Amino acid sequence: MTDVHHWSFHPNHRTTLSHFFTKSPWDEETLLRKLQPWILQRIQRIAKRENQPLFVSMDDTICQKTKPSSRAVHAIQGCDWHFSHSDHQWVWGHSLVWLMVHTFTQAFPFAFRLYDKTAGRSKIDLAIEMLSSLKGKQAQRGCVANTSLHLHQTICKNV
Repeated sequence: MTDVHHWSFHPNHRTTLSHFFTKSPWDEETLLRKLQPWILQRIQRIAKRENQPLFVSMDDTICQKTKPSSRAVHAIQGCDWHFSHSDHQWVWGHSLVWLMVHTFTQAFPFAFRLYDKTAGRSKIDLAIEMLSSLKGKQAQRGCVANTSLHLHQTICKNV
């Protein structure tokens, strides 16, 4: 937060920015819906100008936390045990499924979802939901890249 405040050249104290992000009643989904058309327009312009294909990438990642809630002073909301394929073990943290739109030279995060085992929705369901947010958008022909986890028949039908 300190770096964000420093590079914003904002005259107020850095805690003002922190207070805004932690206390303000803003809706991430509304912000994302406003940003997505701009992101698509920007990436398509870059792809056309540089004569590059447009890619859509999906993946999941774990934001590992250092202490499970049983040992933490304050439990972190939304954390759970997830299997880390890179570490070959179960780790404590948040699991995110994300979708990026990019060319060879420029990339933008387009959508992301927090995976919650207790919500009854799979990572495949979250990936399909994010891909469906691209439907109906004016887009040039592109390519979808993903890990084997998301290379699933139901996703391929939705592309």
